[in-house]
Parts: sequence; C-alpha cells; structure tokens
Amino acid sequence: MVQSTTCKGGGESQDGTLAQTEPKDSIISGETFEANEWHGPADPENPLNWTSKQKWSIIGLISAITFVFSSSSSVFGPAVPQFLNEFHSNSDILATLTISEYAAGYVLGPLVIAPLSELYGRLPVVHATNLLFLIFTIACAVSSNIPMFIIFRLGQAFSVCGAGTLGPGFIADLTPIEQRGLAMSMFAVGPTLGPSISPIIGGILAEKAGWRWVFWFIAICTGFLTLLTIVLLKETYGPAILARRESRTNKALGNAVPRRPLSTILAAIIRPIKLLIRTPIPIILALQNSIALAYINLVLSTFALIFQYQYKFTLWQSGFTLFGLGIGFIIGQIAIGLFSDRWLQYRKRTHGNETRPEDRLPPLIIGSLLIPAGYFWCGWTLQYHAHWILPIVGSAFVSIGAMFCFLPISVYLVDAYTEFAASATAGNLVVRSIISAVLPLAAEPLYKSVGYGWGDTIFAFIALAFLPVPFLLMRYGHYLRTHPRFQVQL
Repeated sequence: MVQSTTCKGGGESQDGTLAQTEPKDSIISGETFEANEWHGPADPENPLNWTSKQKWSIIGLISAITFVFSSSSSVFGPAVPQFLNEFHSNSDILATLTISEYAAGYVLGPLVIAPLSELYGRLPVVHATNLLFLIFTIACAVSSNIPMFIIFRLGQAFSVCGAGTLGPGFIADLTPIEQRGLAMSMFAVGPTLGPSISPIIGGILAEKAGWRWVFWFIAICTGFLTLLTIVLLKETYGPAILARRESRTNKALGNAVPRRPLSTILAAIIRPIKLLIRTPIPIILALQNSIALAYINLVLSTFALIFQYQYKFTLWQSGFTLFGLGIGFIIGQIAIGLFSDRWLQYRKRTHGNETRPEDRLPPLIIGSLLIPAGYFWCGWTLQYHAHWILPIVGSAFVSIGAMFCFLPISVYLVDAYTEFAASATAGNLVVRSIISAVLPLAAEPLYKSVGYGWGDTIFAFIALAFLPVPFLLMRYGHYLRTHPRFQVQL
C-alpha cells in the first residue's frame, strides 16, 4: 500500500480522502530511544506548529532561490547570438540547445535529489545543490569553447534541481492541506517569473558587458542567497527532524546510533521511478505537465531570436519579448491562489468535512484550453508579421494556461503523496524535463518547413489532445489511487 496513507501530521485516509492524523507520543523501545512520532499535536519542533512568520520566511527564501536558478535558464537567451559569434558558429540548433539543454539537466537531478532529501532532510541537500550551482555558473562564465560550455551548462541544470524539486516538499512540510494552494502559488512566483524577467537583464548585460557577465551576475546573486540560506534556513522534513532527535537522545543515553542500511538508501533512490511506472496517475500528470513546460521552453528558446531577426530587435529589446510570459504567470498565480484553497474549503463544507486530492484539478481544464489558444495566436500573428505586441500577448495566454496546469498538478501530488511529495514531484520533473528538452529542438526544422502559423497549429493540436485528462482524473482518479492493483510499497 502507498505509505502516504500513514503520513505523520496529515495525509490520506484509507478511503482516499484527506484527513489530519493525530500525532502519537515518542516511545522508548528496548534499549534505544525511538522518536517515531511528535510529542503531541503541539510539539514545537513540528514544522506545522511553527509561526506563520517562520513558515512564510522559508517559503519566500526557497522561492527566491528558485527565482535566481530558473532565471539562468533564459537569462542567456538574448546573448546567444553574441556567444555563437565569439566561437564562430551560426547553428540554429546549437542556439536552441544552449537554452533547452537546461531542461535536460532536470532528468537526472530530481531522481537523486528528492530521495536524498527524504533520507537525510531538505537542509543538507539544498546547501549542497546551492554550492554546486554556484561552481557550475562560474564555470560557464569562464568557458573557453562550446563543448566546455555545454557540459557546465548541464551541470548547472542538474544542481538547480535542489530548491526547484524540493519546493513542493517544503510546502508539504510546513502547511496544512487547506493552505497549500496559496503556499504553492506564492512559491511558484520564483520559478515562473525568473525565466520571463531575466532576459531583460540578460539582454542589457550582454549588450553592455558581454555574454560572460550574464553568468557572473547569476553567480553573485547565488552567492548572496547561499549565505542567507546557511544562516536562516531550517530543516522542515518531519522524519529527518525526528531522526535527529532520536540520534541526540541515544547519544545522551550512551546508546548506539543505528545506521541506515543500504537497502533503505536504494529504496529511496528508486522511489520516484516506482511511482512513475507502477501507478498511473503520476505518469499521466507528468505527460500533461510536459506539454505545458515544453511549450513555455519553446517560447523561451525561440522568441528572442525570432524578434531579433523578424522585427529587428536589439539584444536588450529582445529581452522584453518574454514580458508577456511574466504577466501571464502573475495572472495565473493570483487566480489559482484565490481559487484553489477556497474551492477546497467549499468542497469540505459540502461533503461531510472531507476532501480528496482530485478537488484540486478543475483549473486544469482551463489550462488545457488556454495553452493551445495561445499557440494558435502566436503562430499566426508571427506568420503574417503582425505588430510585435500581438505574439507577446499570445504568449501570455500560454503562460496563464501553463500556471493552470503546473499549480493544480503540484498541489495534487503534494496532497496525494504528502510524506513522499518530493519523490512524486521528482518523477513528474523527470518526464516533463525530457520532453521539454527535446521538443524545442524540433521547432526550428518545423518552422522552416511549414512556417510559424502551421508549426504552432500542430503544437496546439498536440496540446488539445490532453484536454480529456482532467475530466478522466476527476471522475476516476480516486479509483486509480486507492485500488490495490495500483498501490505500491514505497
């Protein structure tokens, strides 16, 4: 059975509804102290009992880290022509690869980072990945050839998975079910606004100081946030806090501190893969999310170049072409933040004080319609050389639709797999990262073959194929989660 049904401090009941579980007192068993549960419902070490100031400070700090990390995916976009010129290349595919390969780094990162956080806690993983990201960012800045840059860029993408993958895990640790929609919307400000605002900065830096200063700027911001994290961030993962309490007590009593067997470590590492291949819902939602992210990456990796060539934008002007994405992200976040938790509370009042994770999914219907609508708009306005503002407006519909996919799916996974939210999110990230890294590479040949209009129309129809997903999950999701055939020991 999926162990999320016995999560400490809150999770799913046996019938698949969400309910808060009563914590049990810690016990002493045999000769060693076992801190398996909290010291009652008011235990001050339980992150759910921390003050609102502490909780929102942590969520805000993690969001700020992901803002900088995600910015590095697109901040380089306006500087790509300058980068290629320095190394005497004019490859369109290479130009797209410098942006889209960033998503490829997410393939391996979440599979390692999420399980480690569920074994050793969020804190050491965040510190380690912050340091790695800083090192790889500096390495990108000093790269002396294209292969070196590509390798360091992949390393940058691998390490960015720390805060990005664990964000939903922090939210599961810190917030009760009825507050997670707002918390997820607040957290998402960082990873969504970063890629849409940073090209403006990247364009200005590249034009005034050269493409290398794009990475030096990211490195400076990362160094500052890494210091803040070391000083301010606290461990939030309940099992890790309890394990450390147990270790401290056993040391004080002079007892041996048990070590984790290798089988436990291996089980944690393969947990995201098991969730993907043994249970249908994570892979279905991963595919839905993949289309949304791939289409965002497609805009990120092509808009700057398209506007430089077709509308004769300068480097710094091309950074503003992603402003529509940013506006759309803000609108989507506000809408989901206002709707999600209120809708859950309404369902709770009208359904006997019980809710299910599927109650998070209605916005997914809107997202499944807005993304293809935005692509129809973008493609045909670019095809007919309409005023430059029109494709930017179309991109806003794409990003609103993406938020109506990202946020409900993320909160759904947290609600359904509370204790293992990081692993569930990691599996989702892996699938969507593979697709979102590969799909933009197909865009350039497709656009050259059929033009922007029909090219984006093809992408729009692919997105429309996923419209039935939210309807099917809202109707059959509870069955798929609770039926013994689809449950797996985690």
